[in-house]
Amino acid sequence: MRSITEALKKKGSVLIAFSGGVDSSVLAALAYRRWGTERSRSQPTPRLWRPGSLKSAKGVAKEIGVKHMVILYDELEEPEFARNPVDRCYYCKKGLIRDLKKIAEQRGINTIIEGTNFSDLKAHRPGHRAVTEEGIYNPYIEFLREKRRDSRDGTQAEALGRR
Repeated sequence: MRSITEALKKKGSVLIAFSGGVDSSVLAALAYRRWGTERSRSQPTPRLWRPGSLKSAKGVAKEIGVKHMVILYDELEEPEFARNPVDRCYYCKKGLIRDLKKIAEQRGINTIIEGTNFSDLKAHRPGHRAVTEEGIYNPYIEFLREKRRDSRDGTQAEALGRR
């Protein structure tokens, strides 16, 4: 985590693609520790999220202390996504990133980050292609961190302030 924290220090301010899951929550906690609420913000909210996901993500963001922005996004408005091709996640992610970039520019935020980790890349992840193409910063990939099987891993618990 120290490498990620050091890398974040160099980014200025960040907008976090925040799902409320462990990976993005750890990034949010690290960003919050570095900048507080004024320079760390989060969250796109796709229309097709599972019921309860937004409520859960809001709770996690509140616990961390990060400023939580809900960005309503209707992936069905993306024509390519709506066609339902096998790589539909690419088009959804591309649209989310487009919206995140607009918000980052409006608010003077330097960097957009997201929490895909190295082990996630072992699965078919067409959305990650959009992340790469759009230059979204991904510290877990940069530092080749594997997702821990146990989400209560000490480094994650420490970052989330749960030790």
